[in-house]
Formats: sequence, structure tokens, C-alpha cells
Amino acid sequence: MASMTDSSDTYTSALFAAWEELAKLSEEERGIAVRKAQLRQTANALYPLVFPDAVDIESLSLPDAMRLVLRSSGRGLSANDFKTKLEDIGFNLEQYSDPMANILTAMRRMVDAEEMQWVPNAPRRTVEATPELKPVPEAPASPPAELDLSYRDALKALGLEGGSK
Repeated sequence: MASMTDSSDTYTSALFAAWEELAKLSEEERGIAVRKAQLRQTANALYPLVFPDAVDIESLSLPDAMRLVLRSSGRGLSANDFKTKLEDIGFNLEQYSDPMANILTAMRRMVDAEEMQWVPNAPRRTVEATPELKPVPEAPASPPAELDLSYRDALKALGLEGGSK
């Protein structure tokens, strides 16, 4: 018959093994969450390039367009960064007499609304997203059902048939 000490040692060993496995699984979960966030950013950045008509950039307000570029950037942005990225996605800044002033005003208002926050010690006035950042049109989590194409068919449809895998 096992003594109380033997049973206690067995339970203690089992408890520490369970804690060790939980710690490993938690680390794996963190890694998976980071990778999912990276892939979501990649999909959001590539989606309008593959399906240019899916998101009508011109129909977005300046704050929504800024939300879109901030979400897809994955880092803090200054007013100059916003201007460059907005131009890159084809957002018409010519509709504003002073686009930089409009961008800075939108940044301040979104900080006041707690959608963004100032990045401390940044060389320029830079903002980063907060959990309160309002949603904007994003890429779907998976390809649309009507586009049930294989990888090779998708390359062919894009005119990239000879590309490498």
C-alpha cells in the first residue's frame, strides 16, 4: 500500500506537469494569435489590390480611410505617413485645401474619441490604434464562395500563370 508521501509526490508531479503543459499551450496560443493578426493584416492589405472594386476608396470619409490604413499598417503612423498611405491607396486628398491640416485634425479627434492614442517619445506626432478603433471595410476571413478557385486557377485568372508557388 502506498504511503501518504508517495501519493502526495504523485499528485504534486502530476500538478506540475499539468502546469507545465498549460504554460506551453498558452505560449503556442500567443504565437497563433500573433500569426493570425499578421495574416489578417496581410489579407487586408492585399484584398483591395486583388479585388480593386471590393472597397470603393472614394466612398470612404477621411477618418474611415485613415482607419483603413492604420489597421493595415500594423504600426503607429504620423500625419506624413497617413498622407503617403492614403495617396498609395488612391484616396483623393485633392478635395481638401490643406490635406495635412485635415489629417492632423482627424488624428486629434480620433485621439479624443479614444480610437487612437499618441505614441509616447515618437520623433513626430504619431498615433497607434486602440481597441476602440472603429471597424472599416476589411477583407473577408476566407475567399468568397463564388471565387472557389484553386491556386493555379487564381494565378491564371490574374495573368500570373507562369509564377512560382
